Amino acid sequence: MLFGRNGNLDSQRANLTPRQQISGELSPSEKLIWVDRPASASHHAFSSIGSFLFGIPFFAFAVFWTWMASEPLRRGGIDGPPGFSYFFPMFGIPFLLIGLAMLLTPLWSAFAAKHTIYALTNKRLIILTRYPVRNFQFWPLENLDDITRTGTADGPGNLYFAKKAHYNSKTRRTTLKAIGFIGIDQPLKLEQAILEAQQSLKSSAKD
Repeated sequence: MLFGRNGNLDSQRANLTPRQQISGELSPSEKLIWVDRPASASHHAFSSIGSFLFGIPFFAFAVFWTWMASEPLRRGGIDGPPGFSYFFPMFGIPFLLIGLAMLLTPLWSAFAAKHTIYALTNKRLIILTRYPVRNFQFWPLENLDDITRTGTADGPGNLYFAKKAHYNSKTRRTTLKAIGFIGIDQPLKLEQAILEAQQSLKSSAKD
């Protein structure tokens, strides 16, 4: 289950180390096992490749539609009611912006990686992002989905441990997006640390 807390970027917190920022969020009985930033921004960029590929035809069609809609203006004529020739092409502007945003998603993801902190404690996994707003999310160790590791053992690689449902209103389909630590060093070592923390948590619950 996903929990979260949002807030504005605190400039004072931004100057703290990753360990200091995470430590300030922990409960008195919680122990910090591992904390780090993404080692590879390119992994974050590649994770958004789907949006980029979909944005290519979307943006191209938006450009084509806007260009065709502005044809009366380009030839100096006026079609329809007064002002219609100016107003009609403006419908394409939102779609141009949406398409451009999808094309820039990999760059945005790579930039956001520099403002992201990952952490493992003896109770949960944490993702803290500081841009564009401060967002603190955590997943209890006992509620994790199956852990999936991609990339080499030494990294950079990815560790996925949760899924988030995403509903597409156009296709009317719900897809599951994998959530985890992206572009980290030594993902195998961290995977083993997570499994050990889970086992320790289960042992403590039995006592």
